[in-house]
Amino acid sequence: MVKRGAKASISEDEESSQLLNESESKNTEPAKKRLKTKSLYRQPTVNELNRLQETENLFNSNLFRLQIEEILQEVKLKEKTEKKIQTWFEGLKKHLENIPEDDKEYDLTEKTLVKKLKVKLPVNNQLDKTKCVFRFHKFKNVEMVGSYALGCPISSKLIVDIQITVPAETYTKNDSINYRYHKKRAAYLAYVASHLKTSEAVEDLSYTFLNGCQTQPVLDFKPVGKLGNHITARIHIACEAEAYKLHRFGPSRNNLRETWLLNKEIENHSDVGPLTPYYNSSVLSDITASANKDFLKETLSNSENLKQAVVLLKIWLRQRKLQVSGFIISMLVTHLVQIKRINNIMSSYQIIRNVWISLKTSQWNKGISFHKDTSSPPLTEFNFPVVFLDITGYYNICWQMSTGTYEALRREASLAVDMLDDGSANSFIPLFMTPVTPLLQYDYILRYEEKLCFGFVLNQEHALNIIDKGPAANLPEAEEFRGFWGDKSELRRFQDGSITETCVWEGDTLSERRSIPRQIVEYLLKTKYDIPPTDIFHILEQLNSLTTRKQYTREKRIESEESALAALQAADDLRRDLRGLTQIPLDVSAVYGTSAVFSYCEPAPPLPAPPYNPWRRGGTCLLKDIERDGVLRAPEFVPVCETVVELGHSGKWPGELEAFRCLKAAFNLQIADRLNKQFDLPTHAYPTHIDVLKNGLVFRLVIAHPKEITLLRREVENGVVKFKESEESVRLQRDTVLLPRLRGALHGLHQRHPSFGVSSCLLRRFLSAHLLAPHLPPLVPSLLTARVYTSPPPHAAPVVPQVGFMRSLRLLCETNWGSEMVVLDFNGDMKREELLEIETKFSQRDASAPYMYIVTSYDGDLPSVWTMHSPTKHTVLRAQALARNTLIYMEDKLMKNMLDNVLSAFVPSYAGYDVLIHLHPSLTPYVSERVDVRPNPKPLPDGAGDVIPVVEFNPVTRYLDELKSAYSDFALFFHDYYGGEIIAVLWKPDIGDEKELQVANASALRPTGKGDKYKVNTAAIIEDFKILGAGLVKHVTVNT
Repeated sequence: MVKRGAKASISEDEESSQLLNESESKNTEPAKKRLKTKSLYRQPTVNELNRLQETENLFNSNLFRLQIEEILQEVKLKEKTEKKIQTWFEGLKKHLENIPEDDKEYDLTEKTLVKKLKVKLPVNNQLDKTKCVFRFHKFKNVEMVGSYALGCPISSKLIVDIQITVPAETYTKNDSINYRYHKKRAAYLAYVASHLKTSEAVEDLSYTFLNGCQTQPVLDFKPVGKLGNHITARIHIACEAEAYKLHRFGPSRNNLRETWLLNKEIENHSDVGPLTPYYNSSVLSDITASANKDFLKETLSNSENLKQAVVLLKIWLRQRKLQVSGFIISMLVTHLVQIKRINNIMSSYQIIRNVWISLKTSQWNKGISFHKDTSSPPLTEFNFPVVFLDITGYYNICWQMSTGTYEALRREASLAVDMLDDGSANSFIPLFMTPVTPLLQYDYILRYEEKLCFGFVLNQEHALNIIDKGPAANLPEAEEFRGFWGDKSELRRFQDGSITETCVWEGDTLSERRSIPRQIVEYLLKTKYDIPPTDIFHILEQLNSLTTRKQYTREKRIESEESALAALQAADDLRRDLRGLTQIPLDVSAVYGTSAVFSYCEPAPPLPAPPYNPWRRGGTCLLKDIERDGVLRAPEFVPVCETVVELGHSGKWPGELEAFRCLKAAFNLQIADRLNKQFDLPTHAYPTHIDVLKNGLVFRLVIAHPKEITLLRREVENGVVKFKESEESVRLQRDTVLLPRLRGALHGLHQRHPSFGVSSCLLRRFLSAHLLAPHLPPLVPSLLTARVYTSPPPHAAPVVPQVGFMRSLRLLCETNWGSEMVVLDFNGDMKREELLEIETKFSQRDASAPYMYIVTSYDGDLPSVWTMHSPTKHTVLRAQALARNTLIYMEDKLMKNMLDNVLSAFVPSYAGYDVLIHLHPSLTPYVSERVDVRPNPKPLPDGAGDVIPVVEFNPVTRYLDELKSAYSDFALFFHDYYGGEIIAVLWKPDIGDEKELQVANASALRPTGKGDKYKVNTAAIIEDFKILGAGLVKHVTVNT
């Protein structure tokens, strides 16, 4: 349902919308009646059946219908507000009708009229040279026009449009040229403004230029009193149709004389100069205003559904900040009625759907028209980027619309249709409730001199291409291609034998190739407009350094994507080796990677790191103290690539759990032995897994079999065998059955959207940088990011990782996790029945259910198994606050201040924590990768080595585990896994409470001296922190 308190709410009316029945309004308690249970099971009435039939035929779903009805009710003007507006307008109209006649003529090149009116004329100083004489003729009528008069206003930021029609005798025949019409129009508006200043019913009078057009001033003001908090009034000046013949302002006419424009006499000049279509349109907008107003009123007045559709379309446009007026949308709806694409019988849902389909397939660049008569000029004469002719056939209502705005409108309409066609998701929220901001909408934003801003939506298929192929060398287009691209164009021969003009851009790694749009823009601006790259601000690559390993140096930067690709290639080689093993009882049937690196979601992928001066023990080595320059150092942290191995089918596996695991251990020994002998790979077998060194990387192989899960579920009660889920069986099923499938789906998502993996890494780095890593499952950032790519509405899927990261932050902070869940359907395989079942389980969940409910299409009978135990509600709220503030910070830095360095968003604040445990940097893994640390890079070791190094040895995480095990009842511990030198401690809220001494909670207590009351001895716990971390802990500080 629509959330009234949500940020994206359209209405800003603060009045309560709660409905009270008569008994409540009288403050009397309703009489208690017996509940008639029979009515709960009665057959539906005819009206109910008709409504269900209407919903099925006319709306997307029952929920969509309810949401549309609620949002329409929310943006609808309250009845008492309408009455106030009508009463206020009647008073305003009477005041305007009392404006006095004035027979005096005023020369507008002088200041006599300004001195009389005591208000300025809304004209540009450049029109001072326009000579004309003005005389005020009193208007005949004042009427309300626009959305309010048509019955389709939006209560938020409502502008009530008032039209005053200037009598035809105000203008002369020659006033059509050289801005004389516009100067007289401005004088007339000033006359009205001067009279309005004497009214006590209005305030805050000011001139505004409609759509920024200097020739179309309007008068804005507010009603005095509370009504002024709800509406703004705007007076438009129209012109009587009898003033001019329309053909005088046709598209092929000139109304700006060169002698006036250039302010000099031109020899051999003729009166007919170049065409002035924009000038002509500015006059036609006034002349045709009344005719178009009457036509709209005639079409829309008798159809509530059409008016509702117009309101919904205006909300949709407002959320996307598209510069398309409500007048154009209303005219489009009436045009589709005229050509019988929509009708009055359709529901508002069907109407907006047809409008979007029409926009998606439209060709307004070629022109459309209401006027079907041959008396008006042909469409080919209208030299505008976008052409939409009104009922007269002369006025192009889109004369101020650019090609970019029209293409953006078409693109958004296409996305809207795709959202409606996606039956697996509720499209109402992204269509009508989610604001679209440029920073999240565009893949690449270019800013120049703070005034010009361009947003680019990149084409994923071509945006990363190093070579752009042009026309063949023997075609006429080749010369044009060379002329446009200049020195960048070169001839190349390709493997298929073709010889074409090409442009070649720089980019060896994926990260560098994402800068190709920037290279293209800089080259074109420099060659075409001589704008140096230093004058251009790009919003594209600000976060690239976060996915580059600063710890090592090499000829080229070490990117996380390149390292992940190397790990995948090594995994493929190992998979082939495993499938080719001989002399083992069961063949290896499948090998699945489960670590984050297999889906490109690991910020610090493993790198070949041979151990320094190792103590060998078979294929592995032992850990020894490493001291350099008098400082104790931990060995290089080496993560393992976890892999699940499935063996061929056999019915001989034991039926007892202990025997089963013993047989698995035997398989581990045999597989390790065969890998070493057959492929000369260093291996080491353990009871639960095998470590293998391949291409310098350590892979951890875990044998998985569904029978082990069954044995873990097996219980015997009173001689009866029962199968029941246990914590261990759920964990094993998650890690060996569900996780390989999910990791494969995430890998496939990265193949379709190459920015997914890096976006996930950025989100993981962000959450870890703010010390939340110990409280979040490692998969959560990947799942949140995956949602952005599988369900991108209201946008298209991002092409740039930075945009994917920011959209993930918005998903995190705007989702109400207490009442909403996230469903990930990677391949569109989930049927509606499955989704309904998941929704039912979610709505019926109990207090033990996860707070952050994320369901994937692979979860089966364990929905949201990935967040089953964490994060908690408090962790999620903290993450939401961080995400919300980070988006505000990025918007301010990038869009407002044009500052490139936004990496401080990845630096944590330690304010608010009670205790800070400082660690020795030399014993902290990844310390050089942190944003606020100046890197001291070292050479990347050469060679893969022939011995398995010490793996997964992280002194900090082991210390953290001990702290949580011993003191989780008293405190929460926070840390950054990627180089954090500080463990932040937060005491639990009841730490200062007095307690009674009991055996169950006697630890860490001290007597208070008040009888048998005790308190937690925080000073002793802090001392324990130092003792437990001896050698690792540098010092401990207590925040006061």
